[in-house]
Amino acid sequence: MSPAADVEATLKSARRAFRAGDHDKAAELFAAVTVADPDSAAGHQGCATVCFLLKDYDNAVIHFNRLTQLQPRDAKGFVNLGAVYNRIGEYKKAADALRKGIQKDAKSSEAYYNLAIAHRHLNELKMAVNAYREAIRLDPEMAAAHQNLANVMLEMGKNKEAIQHYKRALDIRPDFERARQGLANAESAVAVAKQEANPFGRLVDEETLRKNAAQPVKRELSPLQRERDRGLVDETSTDAIGAAEDFLIHLRDELEPTLQTLIRTVTEGGMDGSTEIYPAHEAFRESLERATAMRTRLQRKMQDLDEHENMMNSSDQSQL
Repeated sequence: MSPAADVEATLKSARRAFRAGDHDKAAELFAAVTVADPDSAAGHQGCATVCFLLKDYDNAVIHFNRLTQLQPRDAKGFVNLGAVYNRIGEYKKAADALRKGIQKDAKSSEAYYNLAIAHRHLNELKMAVNAYREAIRLDPEMAAAHQNLANVMLEMGKNKEAIQHYKRALDIRPDFERARQGLANAESAVAVAKQEANPFGRLVDEETLRKNAAQPVKRELSPLQRERDRGLVDETSTDAIGAAEDFLIHLRDELEPTLQTLIRTVTEGGMDGSTEIYPAHEAFRESLERATAMRTRLQRKMQDLDEHENMMNSSDQSQL
């Protein structure tokens, strides 16, 4: 058997091992291919993918880099390299690789999508917005890009625009739970912003507050006003309970499923250069971020409840 035939046979064996889930064996065989033929693009592609699955990120980077040298006109290697850099937190290197990928293929929505992730982690939010928008322009049906763009908008305080993109993501994928939860968070942020602008607008006359800002205000309430105050406390309590329930539902219905999806994607990931593994990691990370945001929302609701109760106590004392 010729050396070329040996390499091809080893490649086939490596792919069979990979499909069978024996990643250690696949890694060994793909490595043998790259030793026998250092210019085997398929060998380096296989090595890079298996190394990533085995969390051997340094070698994944080495093989993807070699792939870009062997196929300098192919955007796919640069996009995958950038996605791996994103995964290990090397966001500047990710951005550099992804820009090279875009130079090779300016119509790669995946390249812009991954570039946006890098910009976001570099706190270059405006550039992240531009990259997500370009990904959406190239692929209007990319629900994940709409959802991630909405996340950035929410982070920038552009809640109404965030709501628009969460809704668009849900139009594309009605079962997109992360977008649904993001929409709820954005709508909650809008409500909180209104409340913070005048948190006790229904309890205190603003004009009176301005005139007497230097003096403590004694709230002397009628029975009807007192009843309304108690109703507001009940409403805030209900909101706090709802926030707690939402948090628990998120843990059960989103965080756990995204973890399972991540595990399944890593275990069953293909050999065709797909970047599906990397969005799965990003989805899980974002789910963790949402859990933190929802916990913050619950804490805010509890603080609101304390403030309302203190106000009522102050009103009760003024009647003594």
